[in-house]
Amino acid sequence: MMTRMLAACGHEVMAETDGAEALRRLKNDETIDVVMTSLEVPNLSGFELCWHARLLTHQRRPLYVIAMSSSYDDKKLVEALDSGADDFVRKPPQPAELSARLRAADRMVAAQRDLIRLATIDQLTGLKNRRAFFEEADTALAETAAPRAFAVVLFDIDHFKRINDSFGHDAGDAVLTEMGERIRACAGMGARLGGEEFALLLRDHDLAGAAALAERLRLAIEAEPFVTPSGPVPVTSSFGVAMVDDLRQLAAAMKMADVALYAAKTAGRNRVITSSRDPLTQGSHRLGAAA
Repeated sequence: MMTRMLAACGHEVMAETDGAEALRRLKNDETIDVVMTSLEVPNLSGFELCWHARLLTHQRRPLYVIAMSSSYDDKKLVEALDSGADDFVRKPPQPAELSARLRAADRMVAAQRDLIRLATIDQLTGLKNRRAFFEEADTALAETAAPRAFAVVLFDIDHFKRINDSFGHDAGDAVLTEMGERIRACAGMGARLGGEEFALLLRDHDLAGAAALAERLRLAIEAEPFVTPSGPVPVTSSFGVAMVDDLRQLAAAMKMADVALYAAKTAGRNRVITSSRDPLTQGSHRLGAAA
């Protein structure tokens, strides 16, 4: 009955009669915007489903939860809201009331999506911001049972202050915006860490593969001037690359890549330098140019 009512309002509906199956579908399908659950369902109660759904929103996922019950017990209403529900509907709902509540849900989901975007995406480049970069790395760590090799590429725009001083800050902003577009064309998770500093997180890459990707990006940046309001601006970048065998060593990898980036800048900029030091052992850095 609920499926027919919702479909008649133009909504795409996925119906389950089992709470555990509903939760499985919810976790595997991030296109779901609204969860409507009866409180009396088998295997996983509606209260538990509300609670699990609310945990998903803590992972920066927009989701609106509506609990339903044929009971007129106010204690159930309170418990459902305390369990994480955003709204409560008594069954069977009137079609006009249900449609109005779903319009409210749509407004709330759109607002949640905007807030998530503002909190996680750098507005100038369209890349993840520093906070989202580390949060996503932590999420990947939590979802991975066994260690996986990964590489970190840190890089920045050479003499960016000179670009701002010579062509103006509008030109500098245009360079950052186009840099975001070029980075998104690469594999891996790209982020703007701040100012003219950027990062790529590459899963299942060895050091040579990550350095080769960084070199391709370096050449692509150097090959074509960036379009700005002040005309085309030539841009180059310096890169530091590091690899470790376990995402738990992210902080060490970032430090190693940062040291390699510093070496690239002191060696003359516009180059890729790799760091192969094992972060768990003591010893000097061994740096090699990948360009």
